[in-house]
Amino acid sequence: MTTQSLLPDPGRSRGLSSSQLIRLVNEIEATEQPVTLRFFGNDRQDDRPEDEVWPPDMVRNGSAGYIWVRAGETELAISGSFPTPVALDDFDSLERLIEFITIPRLVAIVLLRLGAYSVGLAKDGDLLVTKSDTRYVKGQHKKGGQSQRRFERNREKWVRELFDKACRDFKERVGERSREVNHLALGGDRQVLNSFVKRCPEVAKLADRKLPVLLRVDRPNTTALKECVRGLWIWRVHRR
Repeated sequence: MTTQSLLPDPGRSRGLSSSQLIRLVNEIEATEQPVTLRFFGNDRQDDRPEDEVWPPDMVRNGSAGYIWVRAGETELAISGSFPTPVALDDFDSLERLIEFITIPRLVAIVLLRLGAYSVGLAKDGDLLVTKSDTRYVKGQHKKGGQSQRRFERNREKWVRELFDKACRDFKERVGERSREVNHLALGGDRQVLNSFVKRCPEVAKLADRKLPVLLRVDRPNTTALKECVRGLWIWRVHRR
């Protein structure tokens, strides 16, 4: 490997963009060492190259599966946001890995916490459509009795208004292309998102395309949306 190799040091890992991972694949192929490539989708359990310490737990227990590569003495496990296909046969070249990395992917995104949301559409790492907004939702009320019940009714109303506003924006920005969408990515508060999906039919009809990863976001806005898009197309390369 060259001094500017993208290959992690032994026992380490690094995040690579799609273009960087392709560069690493080309780098490995240039060594002309024998290659074994194995895909491990989420429901494939047979013949995994695992022991007590490798691949790391975050890889072996990852909900999207992983790809195992051996090239000469180099052994790698590659994980990403997009579900790894189940392939029962091994491959003796890295061509199938390149094909998997470069699959065109159109991803609808919803980032949601009480008080703010962002919706977007991204293709191959580029953010095509975005809409972010806020809606007041008070979080606490210390008094009891009728005042408490009145607050709870108001809070439910505020949450419905937030959901409906986010749903309208999702429909306007993403709805026309929903049939083209390959994946749905959700980020924010899991319970809030579950309630939102039940209330928003435009998002609910994409639920079968939902990515297993929950995007981490503290405050949904356009900046957070851009960062989440960048993260979706990052591949984690672990080296034994």
